[in-house]
Amino acid sequence: PELQVLRLDLRSSGSTITYPGLRTLADRIGELNKLQVLTMDVSGLDVVDDGIVAQMLTAPPSEQLTLLMDGCPKITNTSIRILRRCVASLKGLKRFELGLAGNQ
Repeated sequence: PELQVLRLDLRSSGSTITYPGLRTLADRIGELNKLQVLTMDVSGLDVVDDGIVAQMLTAPPSEQLTLLMDGCPKITNTSIRILRRCVASLKGLKRFELGLAGNQ
């Protein structure tokens, strides 16, 4: 059966999650063309930056996306602009939730 719902909680991964690893994960998620619901929690990971934000939104699910990035120290105003642009270009997205608590 095709995977339709994916929930990833990477909060407790700490320093074991690397930048290349997170990019590879985002690439693999993009290959799941039947995915309809994606929840990704990368809260507190210091490897999350503008590039990762864009990568996570290249091929999102068609209906619902929840992205939790609370307390990620490298999230900037540029990250927010990238998010806004990427989400605006998503076709078929019906619901988008974003968590940015604790970011400057």
